[in-house]
Amino acid sequence: MISKDGKLMVERRPGVANELVPIGENRFLMTGMPIKFEISFKETWPGFRLMLVSTGEGTPLALVYAGPDSPVPAQLAEYAGTFQSDEADATVTLVAKDGKLVLCTAKYEEPPPPGDSGPSRGWYPLEAICADAFKNPWIGLLRFTRDSGKHITGFVVSNFAGGVRHLQFQKGHPQFVREKL
Repeated sequence: MISKDGKLMVERRPGVANELVPIGENRFLMTGMPIKFEISFKETWPGFRLMLVSTGEGTPLALVYAGPDSPVPAQLAEYAGTFQSDEADATVTLVAKDGKLVLCTAKYEEPPPPGDSGPSRGWYPLEAICADAFKNPWIGLLRFTRDSGKHITGFVVSNFAGGVRHLQFQKGHPQFVREKL
């Protein structure tokens, strides 16, 4: 999305943009298209924003706002800590290791290199997708939450394939940490 000459535009490719004309609150129609193309915006959960794209037929395509660029390895230590979910009755630890953020369960075993992702042993390397958001094929989307002072307070897990939506973990006191990390 870009603003050009005071108009909201969708840049489909460099140099080719279509105007979005408002048709309702947070709803727009894309002009210059051979089919009806409606774009709407929703915030289904605080900080969880969706862009829905619809042609009027079938289920709309839902795109999740990912935010600014992903963190660099030097920033990963900020995400480390122990987190508790009362809803899932689970405690996990996040560690920065070898330039990656890794989620560890209570009875994890560090996988042998190379290329062993280790999910069966409670070792889940996370891939940064943008600031404060990571993904893993087993876990799904993990998005960190912050307080007004920009300190990490926890994270929310959503695994749409697994039916998990907004499972909250709060940052807490360490209950298990291995010295080898």
